[in-house]
Amino acid sequence: MPNVQISTADDDGSHHIDFGHLHIGVATKGKVEVTNIGGVSALFRFVPKPNDTSPCKRWLTITPSQGILAPGESMQVSIIAFIDVETSRELWSGADTLDDILVCHVDQGRDAFITVAGRYNWSCYGCSISDLVRFSVPVRSIAGKLGGDKKPSGVPKEIWRLGNFLMKYGLRVKGIFQKSSEYGMCDIMRECLDTGAPFPVGSSDPFRGRNRSRNRTPALSPVLVGRGEGEGKEGKEGEERGMERVFAVSEEVEGSELVRRWGFTLKRERQGEEEEEDGGEQKEKEKTGLDESEKEEKGGGEQVEPRRRSDSEGKQEKRKVGFSPSLPLPSPPPRRGEGEEKEVERSDPACTSLATAAAEVLLQLLDSLDDAVIPSPLYSAMLDAATSKAASLLLARNLPLNHYKVFAYIMAMMREFVLPEHSTSNGLTREVAGVVLADVLFRSPTATGGRFCQQLHASKEKAVAECQTGANLADLTSPRPSLLLLPSFSSLDDLSKEYRLRAQFVMYFL
Repeated sequence: MPNVQISTADDDGSHHIDFGHLHIGVATKGKVEVTNIGGVSALFRFVPKPNDTSPCKRWLTITPSQGILAPGESMQVSIIAFIDVETSRELWSGADTLDDILVCHVDQGRDAFITVAGRYNWSCYGCSISDLVRFSVPVRSIAGKLGGDKKPSGVPKEIWRLGNFLMKYGLRVKGIFQKSSEYGMCDIMRECLDTGAPFPVGSSDPFRGRNRSRNRTPALSPVLVGRGEGEGKEGKEGEERGMERVFAVSEEVEGSELVRRWGFTLKRERQGEEEEEDGGEQKEKEKTGLDESEKEEKGGGEQVEPRRRSDSEGKQEKRKVGFSPSLPLPSPPPRRGEGEEKEVERSDPACTSLATAAAEVLLQLLDSLDDAVIPSPLYSAMLDAATSKAASLLLARNLPLNHYKVFAYIMAMMREFVLPEHSTSNGLTREVAGVVLADVLFRSPTATGGRFCQQLHASKEKAVAECQTGANLADLTSPRPSLLLLPSFSSLDDLSKEYRLRAQFVMYFL
């Protein structure tokens, strides 16, 4: 009868593989040695457990998954752990855990069982907007336990930090939001978001302690400081400052095909505890178009003029269709222990490299969200609305509240980047910005993500291929060529109709 022996790196007879801490997008390899200790040839293969269709969970890969061993022969099997965006989403939702049991079936012999486990270094990637706004501390300290503050912030603090950093250091960086950053820089910026550590501004070597390439871009002219950099006030006033109602929709749109088909109304539906807590005051603000932005900024800041309209005035005067050109960027919510970025010269080449990475991380974060900024159930409605500016504004008004705030914040920030005084340096035109954001703000019901999710999937396949050829996984950290963060195109006509509609929808707000 065939007889095989299983041994792992621990070699303590437990048949257990501990991957340790696992990071999203980083391959980790465990080894299993299968030895034929019998007197006849042995055929082994890893088989699914009862009620399963795969020998292992999706975050694991077994290579090779089967083999034939002569008496006394051994074969090394690699068990690769890789956390992609889909796995991260499942971990956040509680649909999956980082443990599994592998069944090594031996034909006409005794099966062997191997247990595997890992500990996820929790990341904001794969989380949902509704959960991120409730976390008052970095996600790494949450350790996957959902809940958080009863009064959520207006915009996730991770998006706030990236947005404010980009306004300080990225407005005039050439190729911002268009080319990928130096390899390893995104990992540094994402780790700062997940742990609450300060971005390494002012550090002569952001890669200190890391084995990474450091080919930096040359120094550029100093970056103008963007609006909304100041510290936010404590509490809800600070979190909501600057978020005025910017989607004014013409009354004729109410009877449009979009409304008849999708049931949209001019009154935005608010969800969650905020509506209950604010009560009648909030309902009155919905009617008048007011928000916390009407409050005066701390320290004598400029007051945003409230756009009050009585019912009679609303009937007599048509409301202008458009995105408010004076929308100020919101100030960050209370950091609550998170580190502050140091003030340094904004022409520092390291800042240029960090700004490029911050832009890429922002796109990655938006692409990885559990549900897109424009939720999947509204995807078809968005395609219908994209042919009309008024209809697009109406759809935006009907977004869930948290998604609406994130969308407004991203649009307000990107409008600064496409201003002529900035786009002449950074090369980011309104059309290019629309194409870039079209890849991360939307997700069709059948899709799992955009360009970033596809890159992670390709990285996983590369890791598996290199294991099959005997290469070291450490080779995956070698410098990569510069990658475009958007598809190659000379005009919108070069894009598919669906992608073109997505880009057009975004451009209405820029």
